[in-house]
Order: sequence, then C-alpha cells, then structure tokens
Amino acid sequence: MAAVSKSRRVRAAVLPFPGPTRLRGFSLKPSLPSGRALLLGFALLGAGALAYLGARETSIFAVRTVEVHAASPRVKAEVRKALAPQLGRSLLRVAG
Repeated sequence: MAAVSKSRRVRAAVLPFPGPTRLRGFSLKPSLPSGRALLLGFALLGAGALAYLGARETSIFAVRTVEVHAASPRVKAEVRKALAPQLGRSLLRVAG
C-alpha cells in the first residue's frame, strides 16, 4: 500500500474579473446617453412643463357650459349651481 502524504498542498486559484477590455462586444459606453441627447431630453421636458402651465393659466381650455343629460330638473339645477363657480376656469385648474 502506498502511504498517503501527510502534507497535502492546497492550490488556490484566483480568476481575474473580466474588465471592459476582456469582454468582447460589450461596453457600457453605447448605453449611456450623449450630452446632446440629455440636452434634448431636458429641453423637451421643459417645453412640456411650459405648455402645461400655459394651458393651465389661459382660457383656451375653459369651462364654458355645463350640460346635464338624463337627470331630473332638480338634479340639473343642483349640478349647475355647484359648478357655477367653475365656469370660465381652465379645465386644468378645476378641482376634481
């Protein structure tokens, strides 16, 4: 019988983490937006916010009439009375 050596050497293997140069065909750079794309995105966001504020403050989308269908005359009168303060206000400002 062969004698088993008392001292066994354990080999540790360290595998290097693949860096950007070791991954073929993969890079984070193409997935990041360019400065021009960021500028355009923020400009569109600002333009949308200004358009919303403009529509909210002007009478373009104002409530002009209140029509109630399929209700009794008493209910129609109550609805018109409740919504009377909202006439002339923008739909974006009317409290829901």
